[in-house]
Amino acid sequence: MTRKTFTGDAMIDAFTPKLADMSEHSLMLGQGFAVEAGRFYAHRLRAYASFMDKLASCKTLADISALQTQFVADAQRDYSNEGAALAAVATGTGMADFAQPRSAPAP
Repeated sequence: MTRKTFTGDAMIDAFTPKLADMSEHSLMLGQGFAVEAGRFYAHRLRAYASFMDKLASCKTLADISALQTQFVADAQRDYSNEGAALAAVATGTGMADFAQPRSAPAP
């Protein structure tokens, strides 16, 4: 079986130097989203668990209503904040220092 060799393509060769930077950036961006989403999910799961604990101790309908109102307000605030956090990750302004793309070396 003969092995084919790739002779190159002018369209692809023009972008080849950029591929290494793009893949590093994509990896860091994906990692940033995963970390942020994990943090948010853990926070909301704790909030749901706390809500259930508090709900079990309610004595009146007014207690339940007040608790539910506070829970929904907290959830709205959390989801709004999470939207801003994900936007910060997407733009690179909210990534941890270790996840910031490295600057290109001087020529």
